Amino acid sequence: MGRHALVLGTATYRADPKLAALPGVRRDVEELRTVLDTEGDFDSVEHHLDLPAAHMMQVVEEFYGARRTGDLAVFYYSGHGILYDDRQSLFFGTIDTDTALLHTTAFDVEGRLRHLLNHTKASQKVVILDCCFSGSFTARHRLGNGVRQEPRRLKRERGTFMLQSSDHLKASKAQGPDRPSVFTEVLLAGLRGAAQPTAEGGWITASDLSRYAMTEMARRRQDKPVESSEGVTDPIPLVAGPGERVQRPPSGRTEDPDDAPFDTDRWRRLLGYYVGCLQRLAVLQFFVNPGDRDTYLAAPAGREVIFSATEAIPLKGSGRQLAKLAEDSGRSLQYGYPVVALQQKGKQQVRLAPLLVASLTSETTGRRTRHHRSRAQL
Repeated sequence: MGRHALVLGTATYRADPKLAALPGVRRDVEELRTVLDTEGDFDSVEHHLDLPAAHMMQVVEEFYGARRTGDLAVFYYSGHGILYDDRQSLFFGTIDTDTALLHTTAFDVEGRLRHLLNHTKASQKVVILDCCFSGSFTARHRLGNGVRQEPRRLKRERGTFMLQSSDHLKASKAQGPDRPSVFTEVLLAGLRGAAQPTAEGGWITASDLSRYAMTEMARRRQDKPVESSEGVTDPIPLVAGPGERVQRPPSGRTEDPDDAPFDTDRWRRLLGYYVGCLQRLAVLQFFVNPGDRDTYLAAPAGREVIFSATEAIPLKGSGRQLAKLAEDSGRSLQYGYPVVALQQKGKQQVRLAPLLVASLTSETTGRRTRHHRSRAQL
C-alpha cells in the first residue's frame, strides 16, 4: 500500500484585484508538508504554491491518475474558495484566476476533483480544504433543486473522507502573513499530537483529527468545520501519535463483496462503524432531545423520502413551521436517518442520535415551502 499526499496553496492572485493576497497560505503549505513528510511515513508528499489554473488541473489529475489499488491519497488545498453564481459550485483560486471567467481561470472542484475522486484507483482518499465555502463540496451526492446530479458510485469509487474549514455559505479565516490560517493551525496542532489517537499502533487517523478540529474550533469560538464521508469503514491513519515510532501503519483490509455473508467479523466492523458515527455526533452536537418538541419533527411512517428524493419535497403544517423557526433563529435545518435512541446508564433521559445527517435548505414559492438536501455528513 502506497501513501501519497498532494499539498496545494494559492497565496498570490495577479489577475483579479477582487482576490486579496493570502500570504499565510505559504505557512499552511510548508508546515503541513513538513508534518506529513516527517510523521506520516508517506512515500511522497508533493507540494506546490501559486500555480496557474491549467497547471493545477494537470498536477491534480496526474496525482490521482498515478494511484493504485490499496493506496492512500491525501489532498489539501489552502487559498480562496469562490462560489459560482449558482451559489453551489465551488472553485479553487489560482494565481491567474479572474472571477468573471471561473471555468477557464480557476479549478472547478465539483467538475474536476469530483470526477478524479470517483475514478482514481486509490482505496482510501482524504480531502482537506481550507477555503471559504468549502463545505459546499462533500463526499456524498450533490443535489441541485432537489434533483440528484450524478450517478451512483461504482464500488472502487468509495472510501472518501473529507474535512472542510467552513460550511457552504461561510468564509474561512486567515491570521496574517506569519501564521497559518485558523483552521490549518488547528489541524497542525492535532497532527503534532493534540488529537487523541485511537488506531492500532497509536496513529492519528482522519477521524481523530476531525474530532479534535471540531472541539478545538468550538473552543476558539470559530465556525464549525464540515466532515463528510462516503464508504469509509476502516480507520485512515495519517501520522504517528506522540511518542510513537514512525513506521508504516497496518494495511487496510481487502473490501468484501457486496453480497458477502454477514459473519461475526462483518457485524463487528459494522457495529464499530456505527460507534464511530455516534462519537462524531457527540462532537458535531447533532443529538436530539425528545423533550424539546419545538426543535424537531418526526418524519411520517413509511419509506425514507429525503435522501432518495429526486425532486424538492413540499413542506406543510408542522414541517413548514419548523423551517421558518430555523430561518428566524439563524439556525440550520438538519435531517437525520436512521435514528437510534441512547440512554445513559442510571438516567431516564433519552437522546436521539441520527447516524447520517444532512443539512437542508428551504425556499418559499408562492405559499408553499420546499426543502432541498444540500450536504450530508456521517
